[in-house]
Amino acid sequence: MRAFILGLALLGCAADPDPHGDPAQDGAPDGAWTLDQGAADAAPDAAPDAAPDAEPDAEPDAQSDAAHDGGPVPPAVEVIALGAHPLDTPIDLTLAEPADGLLLQARGPAGAVLGVVDAFGPQGRLIGPTGAEPGFRAAFNPGVAVALLPSGGGPALPAGDYRFRVAALGAAAVDTVAVEAWVRRGPAQAVRVNAWLTPALGLAVDDPAVELFAAALAGRLGAFGLPDAQVRVGLLAEGAPAQARMDGLRRDFGGLAELAAARPAQAPPGLELYLVEDIVDGANRINGFAGGLPTPVGHADRPAAVVAVRAVLLPDFPAAVADFAQHELGHALGLFHTTEPFGDAHDPLEDTAECPQACDADGDGVLLARECGAQGMGAPPCQGASDNVMFWTLGGQRAVTASQRRVVGAHPLTALP
Repeated sequence: MRAFILGLALLGCAADPDPHGDPAQDGAPDGAWTLDQGAADAAPDAAPDAAPDAEPDAEPDAQSDAAHDGGPVPPAVEVIALGAHPLDTPIDLTLAEPADGLLLQARGPAGAVLGVVDAFGPQGRLIGPTGAEPGFRAAFNPGVAVALLPSGGGPALPAGDYRFRVAALGAAAVDTVAVEAWVRRGPAQAVRVNAWLTPALGLAVDDPAVELFAAALAGRLGAFGLPDAQVRVGLLAEGAPAQARMDGLRRDFGGLAELAAARPAQAPPGLELYLVEDIVDGANRINGFAGGLPTPVGHADRPAAVVAVRAVLLPDFPAAVADFAQHELGHALGLFHTTEPFGDAHDPLEDTAECPQACDADGDGVLLARECGAQGMGAPPCQGASDNVMFWTLGGQRAVTASQRRVVGAHPLTALP
């Protein structure tokens, strides 16, 4: 569940920072592995964890940032360093050629929650001023603003002039941000997932359940249009955090920062997935949390690069944990919830079903999978509305649409060899 929606990674709602975490439900999964939970899911937007840096990071060097993650920039990606810019001022970018995807990144203090807003291109508005408008949603991440275009799953981005701003939530001390653009060209085929086991789980990399999990997750990523997905499992060093503890309401993402700090420095670039004993957001236990929507590139040391999944079920139900991971990695690759828990926001994609508030059969204000036609049950407009992998809670089928594959394929991490 991710996201400050304006955009972070919990199960989020639209006009508040969108949490990107998913609720937890104790007990053994049934066949559908239903995770329906009440208002606890509507998580607050995430905020940075670590203490704010005194100064924003220096002007980015795209090549060195990529090397920081252990590898060079792939040939299908062009990196454009745009330099340091004051917060809330227009930033201009010119694409000399059409692009299949554009990842905008702006790194600021670790304690700030930042988002790309008011994005325009030759085709008009791409992201709204707050992210709340249908079709123009934005996401806010801890420490690094990240936006993936086209977020609506449309055609290639035309050559021409683009303009956007970087904004902060709250009163974070942010003067300038270091901005860069990652331009993606060519079809998506592959993605690498670095899956990190916390030692507290007591599992080895070659444990049969771990191998089943890795194989299941690779298959689920194939549904996103990434048939060559690689899931490489590694064991974190002794002393690595067993849990991810945070408080989205207070914009405290210290638990994500601790996980990022435990990542081996020599690890190759990829999606950073942490399999932990527990994930706690304030008073709520959740099954998964994506620190970035989408995840940044070249900043694996930041909370925005962390995807955490509660993995206590892994020894007995590896496929269920793969389900959690697929959903959270969907956020990391740029996908919003198809419907947020209160039905007040939806993703910007035209081919994903929306569950309207009228489907709230019990009147508690929260749209559960069973109320939104899980497994094709019910009647329109509720029928099948929760059967997409990115519905805010599990319980339905795991459908993926063409537009969702288009968004995922625009992320630079799908260009890894």
